[in-house]
Amino acid sequence: MDMEVGLITKRSDEVEMIYMEKLMNFVHQHELVEEDYGTHFTTDEVFPSREDLLEWVRRVAYRLGFVIVIIRSDIANGKQGRKTYVLLGKPIGKGQGWVLKVICGTHNHDLYDTLVGHPYAGRLKANEHSMLVDMTKSMVKPSSILRTLKENNEDNMTTIKQVYNARYSYKRSVRGPRTELQQLMMLLDHDNYLHWSTCHESSNIVSDIFWTHPDAVKLLNAFNIVFLMDTTYKTNKYRLPLLEIVGVTCTGLSFSAGFAFLSSEKEKNFIWALQKFRGSLLTSHVGPEVIVCDRDLALMNAINIVFPKARNLLCRFHINKNVKAKCKMLVDSVEAWEVVMDSWRTIIDCTDIAQFDEFVKSFETICSPWPLLVEYVKNTWIIPHKEKFVKCWTDSLMHLGNTTSNRVESAHWSLKRILQNSMGDLCSCWDAIKDVIILQHNEIKASFEMSLHVIGHTFNVQLYKMLVSFVSKHVLILIAEEFDRVNDVGF
Repeated sequence: MDMEVGLITKRSDEVEMIYMEKLMNFVHQHELVEEDYGTHFTTDEVFPSREDLLEWVRRVAYRLGFVIVIIRSDIANGKQGRKTYVLLGKPIGKGQGWVLKVICGTHNHDLYDTLVGHPYAGRLKANEHSMLVDMTKSMVKPSSILRTLKENNEDNMTTIKQVYNARYSYKRSVRGPRTELQQLMMLLDHDNYLHWSTCHESSNIVSDIFWTHPDAVKLLNAFNIVFLMDTTYKTNKYRLPLLEIVGVTCTGLSFSAGFAFLSSEKEKNFIWALQKFRGSLLTSHVGPEVIVCDRDLALMNAINIVFPKARNLLCRFHINKNVKAKCKMLVDSVEAWEVVMDSWRTIIDCTDIAQFDEFVKSFETICSPWPLLVEYVKNTWIIPHKEKFVKCWTDSLMHLGNTTSNRVESAHWSLKRILQNSMGDLCSCWDAIKDVIILQHNEIKASFEMSLHVIGHTFNVQLYKMLVSFVSKHVLILIAEEFDRVNDVGF
């Protein structure tokens, strides 16, 4: 309680009397008086089971402002302590039900205004705990779990901290005595994932892990022309980068071909992961024709070493983004920005090698007031990497329209949407990846069936008669677009 004590500078009987009167009033106001609540629990109802009886008693107690706990009966040994209710439930006969008898119903302290925050009142019931486990498996946010619990039970007193604790206890019970890494390996084995791991050179500590879904192996062997690779962050509390490799099906959908937790983004780590991807997953000795990634020099070097015959393309979207950011940094006029970026787009969209040098010289002339911008564009992009992003070189490759890393970026987004935060362990991350893969494969299977059995009016003509049900609908659309283009411009 808060009591304000003033400094008494002049002692007198009158002052002391006033002070004592205020003190006695405070004591009387907060005096604890016993009250009998037994009548609220008096009932002639016969309950079908012990659980039904307890549920009814707890519901009544909640309305009164306290909770009922099951403890041993008081033995009246004279020891100081809180007097509790004594309720006795007993069966009235074999299979005939349960009745309630109140022996003592007095309470010797004030009742609480609310039970929110009291640990016992917030305990989860069996059905609520089962609901929490199911929602945790489905990667539902703790806040959404709590909201669902309260929507299903208006008397629920559970707090968000208790939800977090229950989730943690469940995950610990699933893991048992195993370490986190042992649990991850067990999960990979249980679901028949193909996986490999490597250790640090000077110890037996696992440094990198690579794995892929068994169905993804079938997909990447069937569709091994183009792959996209990129690392993402903020997927686990250990801050391990996650390398994801994405492929493209004949129906135009993306699939996750492989994942790897890496201890660092050094060239040797990427080489190890790509070697596992190449040697253990690809049935052909040719390997992919095109690999798209960002300008990660370590990853690019690893691609050239592991897949020397594959053409490595760089993401045009991120190149444009970087050049635009540099332009805004060095060019002080908004009108000049547009002129510079138009000239840059002319370079990367050049379709004739003979005109490429001319477009570069034009860009240099326009950007002559800003030599640092010209130096950045030439030394960072044009001289070392022009064959990896300029159309006159990339259009000669079978990249199937993949000139950016958008597919793998989209895969990262899908994963992080399920992950919710970056503080989970490796097993939580794997659970999210597993859910993403299940959704991916379900959508891919549906697209295959649609290509086999659903024929659009556009393709129900003699021209496509030999292709329908043998070529995917996505490819038929591309053929139709190309046919229309030929009709417009001629052969």
